[in-house]
Amino acid sequence: MKIYLCVDDTDDMNKETSTGAVAEAIGRALAKEGAQIEEGISRHQLLLHPGISYTSHNSAMCLSFCLGGQGLSLERIEAIAEETILAYKADTANPGLAICMGDTPQKRDALLAFGLRAKRDVLTQDQAYALAAEMPEVTLRSLGGDGSGVIGALAGLGLRLSRNDGTFRGKKGVYLHGKSLTVAQMKEALGVEQIVDAKGIPLADHQEVMVEQFVKVSLQKGKRSAVLSGRKKGNCFILSSEREEKKNGPEAAYCPDFLPDPDEEEQVGEGQSCGRCLYRRWTANGHECQKPVSSGEGG
Repeated sequence: MKIYLCVDDTDDMNKETSTGAVAEAIGRALAKEGAQIEEGISRHQLLLHPGISYTSHNSAMCLSFCLGGQGLSLERIEAIAEETILAYKADTANPGLAICMGDTPQKRDALLAFGLRAKRDVLTQDQAYALAAEMPEVTLRSLGGDGSGVIGALAGLGLRLSRNDGTFRGKKGVYLHGKSLTVAQMKEALGVEQIVDAKGIPLADHQEVMVEQFVKVSLQKGKRSAVLSGRKKGNCFILSSEREEKKNGPEAAYCPDFLPDPDEEEQVGEGQSCGRCLYRRWTANGHECQKPVSSGEGG
């Protein structure tokens, strides 16, 4: 049986931890007790809205696994996740935990609908709990704070179940920086099933592609995918880091309040810029600085 587990809102602006790091720690703890972790941890972007409390990006983290020979019970899975979240979470966080035992089309459709709504609407905890109550196989729990993390946790669960949303935690292909390979060679090097353009159309195996910085692997139509940036060098297509659209902030080389963001999933490029600052927060209209600068113009 495949099991899906999603967490949300375990960090704060101090970023001593991150939701991705918490999900990774849960995966390690489960693996120690025989669970077989599949594919990796996926990040699912939810709505950016002033009516929603989030740290910097409003994203949930989800992992899937199969039970090993020891046959972990739901109670033990819950206990491992709860112990890990409580050990790693920030004191001011509002963590939520969602677990789905198995997968059926009906369950997947209902949870996906909730996840898609969470990308465009401000949802409530009552709505999340009401949906979870209709599904005996789904567990939804608040583990502190105001409980708002349950919304993102359930939404992330549905989006992962769709297998057509999110990017996997970690940077791929850094060692391939500047190297041109055929699509067939690049797929093998990155461990992906396809390389697609912005419309999701796969490239032919003979075409040439290049990693400019690193690659974020995404789930598209059930396949691990690398996506093109839309740019080329000669006849060579350049793969996207999936952060290029967030490089529109001014450089912050002289911002006295700059503080590096320790979460690799929320950094952009290299050097000292607003995109790498702990205090930037993404909104529907771009990014905002969460700490007033002490002089000059900040990020």
